[in-house]
Amino acid sequence: MVQGFKALFTIVWVMALLGSPKLHAASLERFVGVLRHEGLQQEQLAKLDLILTRNEQNRLELSGVLTLHFGDFDSGEYVSYHFSKVQHFIFDQTFTFDQADQAVTIRKAKLDGDLLIGEFRSEYSGNAGQLILSRGEPLKPTLPLIEPLWGEYSGKCDVYGGGAFRSTVQLYTHRSTADTIRLGNPFGSYGVKGFLAQDKGDTCISDPGSRMCIWSRFYAASYNFYKQKVLLYGRNFNLNCDVQSDGLTCGECKLSRVSKETAAPRKLVPDQRKAFFETSLNPESPALTGSSSELEG
Repeated sequence: MVQGFKALFTIVWVMALLGSPKLHAASLERFVGVLRHEGLQQEQLAKLDLILTRNEQNRLELSGVLTLHFGDFDSGEYVSYHFSKVQHFIFDQTFTFDQADQAVTIRKAKLDGDLLIGEFRSEYSGNAGQLILSRGEPLKPTLPLIEPLWGEYSGKCDVYGGGAFRSTVQLYTHRSTADTIRLGNPFGSYGVKGFLAQDKGDTCISDPGSRMCIWSRFYAASYNFYKQKVLLYGRNFNLNCDVQSDGLTCGECKLSRVSKETAAPRKLVPDQRKAFFETSLNPESPALTGSSSELEG
């Protein structure tokens, strides 16, 4: 009798949580807010999609997709973490997101009205900070954002020890499916390419019409954004940099972002979510009503 009551209470509570009194096949609820990196005193825009489905035994299962963005919601850079089975504890209304093949965990995530707040931990940094989300009004950042790596950076650099010269670093990122899990590189779902050019006062051998000569091309990078450190692998030399909201610091070389990725106005609220799943008692009606490609990750 007690077990039956608990099972019934779980179903009613989860369905009430997701606002689906007439659940058919699947339902989705989105929370929007920030991941606050306590040690960095920076934040990332974050989205959490909770998906409630029935398995083959007709039992309810809760899964989730957490997406962390670099820059605002217009940025093309993001990383996603997928949790196929989310643990939920009905009596204290907490959730745990913990899966062996995912590099992060979310613990003690407590639902209080529309707010969901939990402890965020990464295998790349330990306790990274706090995840603060809302399924009502999207929460906006109160600290500087972790910005996209993509961009153009300019400053004076002494690369070879021959003096500081006007320098430009350009970095390009692209999503890669070839090797999405790389040891020590939580940004491993992206390939990174770029170059460093310097003006040493002479025209370039390869381009006599220019004085900004390319001294190294970067073919890959390892970027631990939880620690805001990036190692750029170059054909002539590597560049080890700390990443800030406004640029890169590579040893004694300070490079400021000059491209427009962080220019105002910023898009701090995502596009309104379309209805992906229908809630209906009609067994013939389709569950999926939107494009699955819009679920990032």
